[in-house]
Amino acid sequence: MHRPVAPHLVPVERLREAPARVYPRQRKLLAALVGAARSTSVPDVCAVADTVSYEGARGFLHLNDHHLDQPVYLSVADGLEFNVLAQMAPP
Repeated sequence: MHRPVAPHLVPVERLREAPARVYPRQRKLLAALVGAARSTSVPDVCAVADTVSYEGARGFLHLNDHHLDQPVYLSVADGLEFNVLAQMAPP
């Protein structure tokens, strides 16, 4: 039986869907970074990166040690509704 070479990668057929979901979030993050730095200079943006937070479609997002922290929830589907059981704590 054929096994995928890289099972952790997004299937090719889903890649064409990704820009519509990812680009608006990237623009919002970059706008928050450039707004906080008041500059497009990479050193200026890096200097303020850990102070940046913004509200996104997936909730409140915050940069911490140059990584994006966002809420992750454990939920159960009930038809078209989701019942949130818990918010997962960051590692």
